[in-house]
Amino acid sequence: MSFIPATHTTETLTKRFSDPVINSVIDVFKYFVGTTAELETIIDVSDAPRHLLSSAIEVNGPGKGIVVVNVPRDLVSRAVTLLIDETLAEDEHVLTDFACELSNMIAGQAKKAVDHMGFQLGHPTLIETEQIDTLYPPEAGSKCGIFQTGIGEIAVYFGFV
Repeated sequence: MSFIPATHTTETLTKRFSDPVINSVIDVFKYFVGTTAELETIIDVSDAPRHLLSSAIEVNGPGKGIVVVNVPRDLVSRAVTLLIDETLAEDEHVLTDFACELSNMIAGQAKKAVDHMGFQLGHPTLIETEQIDTLYPPEAGSKCGIFQTGIGEIAVYFGFV
């Protein structure tokens, strides 16, 4: 079952690609971070929250798209405390690097599920959160999954142009 109905080409690609990404977020938090994660809702990109730390993952294959993992600083700090060392949980350099590492883990999990569909995923790149608005044109039907995890909210944007 897909969470997103499809009505035209970019939306069809978003629909096909979204379920593996959603499952990857849940798996990363469950198996790597060691906490719960649940998809709360899927909303239009224009209605989605904007958190401090963002990284983009380029998608190529049947279409050109992008996934943005957007996380609050507090969530990353809690993940660093759980997985690395509590003394590093306030180090801005560590937090920035770890935000990208969370994206890398999500991309790695998703890659396993989308390779057979012809999608290729790039490596996460840190972006300014304000760039999200320029990455997803309103007419493309891009979506954002809002997840509640055991350590805070995470927003994952996905769409094709």
